[in-house]
Amino acid sequence: MALESLRAGTPVIISRNSGVAEAIANLLTVDFWDVNDIADKMLAVVNDGVLARELRERTSEELRDLRLGVDEPARLTSETYAAAVD
Repeated sequence: MALESLRAGTPVIISRNSGVAEAIANLLTVDFWDVNDIADKMLAVVNDGVLARELRERTSEELRDLRLGVDEPARLTSETYAAAVD
């Protein structure tokens, strides 16, 4: 879901433990249990147009990078999960 949102130009806040966080650099990351940090980052994106625009632009650049083609983020996520269970 995060990658689809990114491709649609939506800024994403994601858990630091997510495989997507390993594949995409221009995300806001949080600890899943830190509701205050999640709320702060949500408000920052909603209230700061410059931040939202920067996240959209930088993520779009990352997704256009050839190494992050349609299948590459899924492959990187899969590798991250595989490494975690080894």
